[in-house]
Amino acid sequence: MIHSIRHTDSFSFRSPPRLHFAAGAVESLGEFAGRARNVLIVTGRSSARKSGLLDRMATALGNRNVTVFDSVEPNPSILTCEHGAAVATKAGADLVIGLGGGSAMDAAKVVAAIAPNGGYFAKLLGKTHYPHQPIRHIAVPTTCGTGSEANAYAVITDPDKADKVTFVGDQTFPELGVLDPTVLAGIPRELLIHTAFDAFSHALEGYVSRRSQPITDTLAVEAMGMILHHLPVAAEGDADAKANLLLAASMAGIVIAHTGTTMLHPLGYYLTLQHGLGHGHANAVMLPLLMRHLQQASPDRFAIAVGLLPEGDRSADGMNRYLAKMGIETSLSAHGMVADEFGPCADYVVARSSTAATPGTVNRQRVIDLLGEQT
Repeated sequence: MIHSIRHTDSFSFRSPPRLHFAAGAVESLGEFAGRARNVLIVTGRSSARKSGLLDRMATALGNRNVTVFDSVEPNPSILTCEHGAAVATKAGADLVIGLGGGSAMDAAKVVAAIAPNGGYFAKLLGKTHYPHQPIRHIAVPTTCGTGSEANAYAVITDPDKADKVTFVGDQTFPELGVLDPTVLAGIPRELLIHTAFDAFSHALEGYVSRRSQPITDTLAVEAMGMILHHLPVAAEGDADAKANLLLAASMAGIVIAHTGTTMLHPLGYYLTLQHGLGHGHANAVMLPLLMRHLQQASPDRFAIAVGLLPEGDRSADGMNRYLAKMGIETSLSAHGMVADEFGPCADYVVARSSTAATPGTVNRQRVIDLLGEQT
């Protein structure tokens, strides 16, 4: 694919986080930590400990004081982030390491930002600059989907509103993303697949977004192609294929740092909030809906995206077959979503700011119609 620009076009590109890719890179955390003496590791409740990854990191960090905050749940809440900030303050943390999937890395971003600024989420939400510099922050992804190590976004659940909110500012980019494919050795097959589709959705949404631009387009197309090519082999345990997914996820994370997402993410959020599906799984289920919309709203970019599928599957139906081969059931009713929910879901989707970046006309009736085609 050859990109072309016009001499009247205008765009900018900035990707602050340094990304370090290497097998065994977590063993270099002592070097990456530099002068930090008090390290807080923000992670999930069990997997990093059970896998031995926490022990590897503690050894790599040497004689530093290491505190582990391992209370991050899937879809982390505001309260969890504030609790983590209190732990960071008590430990005198001068480095925060987010270890895990998107939930842990997103929570770590918020902890690093709010701990030096009073510890309260609401005081910084919506602000681009903070009174006090966040704590230094390193991200270590253990899945291949979120791309949180490459952007400034943290998606946090507000239980009082039963909704997700996006915490983002100029100072919430990680200092460093450590991409170590060895941490994927024991990742469960289903989690691998679901997180890979999260990364694919980031790349696709960034590519078709009204905010797309030539540099992100190049990254997005490459990331989509890498994911579709390597996922079936990675799902069978191939280490090289997993490494490619890890890299593609970071590339897609860079894309959405500039473009944001589209209506696919709010659709996925609805399934997560109302029916309990994990984020990547929910995005995968809703992916055919976006593809049907793009076939009309952005036919040229739709053609590029489906052209990355295996030969014989380069169509919207082919995408459905690909999803099915990877074990994704895309019928909404199979996940408990009924026709009576289509209106509330459409209201939710249309109200989200990211939906405005979707090409074509996206209104309440359009969303309802698309949902009705996927029962």
